[in-house]
Amino acid sequence: MATLNQKIQQQLDALPGDQVKAALKRWLDISDADLTALEQALWEEQEAIAAVDTMMESQKFIQEFPILTEEQKIQRSLEAHADYEKNGGIANAEIEAWISNLPN
Repeated sequence: MATLNQKIQQQLDALPGDQVKAALKRWLDISDADLTALEQALWEEQEAIAAVDTMMESQKFIQEFPILTEEQKIQRSLEAHADYEKNGGIANAEIEAWISNLPN
């Protein structure tokens, strides 16, 4: 059976750098952070990544967000730009009002 240190090492090896940082920050926020809490934080990060991967590989996601070729991306961008030019943009006054309502 793997020791706690070995489990933590395995989880660190399996996670990308930004997920390791996120898990470590979450662990450091715990007032009585110990290695068991670190191992739990790393496990939760791995589970979150697995859930996102599963969701992105689902048929529903693929149907709603199909992978586009470069040509399709360009065509959609051109269509969006043409629609913007046809229907007009947002007036500066509207943008200023929206910005003024943002929390500081």
